[in-house]
Formats: sequence, C-alpha cells, structure tokens
Amino acid sequence: MKRMILLLTAAAMLAASPAQADKIDDLLKSRKTMVAAVAILMQSPPNCTVDKKRLDPYDIARFIARHGYNPNDSFMADVKTQMKKNDDFGMTREELEMFCGMGIVYSAKVREANR
Repeated sequence: MKRMILLLTAAAMLAASPAQADKIDDLLKSRKTMVAAVAILMQSPPNCTVDKKRLDPYDIARFIARHGYNPNDSFMADVKTQMKKNDDFGMTREELEMFCGMGIVYSAKVREANR
C-alpha cells in the first residue's frame, strides 16, 4: 500500500508543468514530502537530474533551508530513514523511471532555488 501511495505521488508530481511550479512549492511545505524529495534527490543517479550532473550537497542544503526547514541532524536522519525505505521497495524499471522523473523535477527546483 505504501508503495502504491509513493507511485501515485510520483505520478502527480510528473503531471506538474512549469505553470504548476507553485503547486510543487506548496507540496514541499509538508515536512514528510520534503523529506521524501530530498531522499529522491540524494538517491537519483546523474541522468535523473535536469543537467545530468550530480547535485552539490550544499545546493541541496540551501534548497532545504529555502523551503523553511533546518537541514540539521534530525532532518537528515529522517532523510536517511526515507532513503532506506526507498531501497527496500524493490521497484520495477517503470517505477524507477517514475522516480527518475521526480528527481528531474526536484533537481530543477534545487537549481531554481540556488540562482
């Protein structure tokens, strides 16, 4: 069930167009969503980012802070827990591609936040 919820969330994020960028910002106001987003950013391979480059950890930290969260040990502990959960799902190729799409959306938000 949790896996299905993650997949539905991913599908909703992929449906967001640049005109709906504010909706993504609204979703990131939820700590749970932000933790999931950062976990995806940290787990995504370079081909799942906007410019096909691995994100700088400092850019991710600024992205976290810009959305009103403190990238302290507690937040990062939650991110590490989420990353472990993501690893434990044993996703199919299609599901991984969906998360790759989310990585691209989130990495674009990171780049935008750090301009």
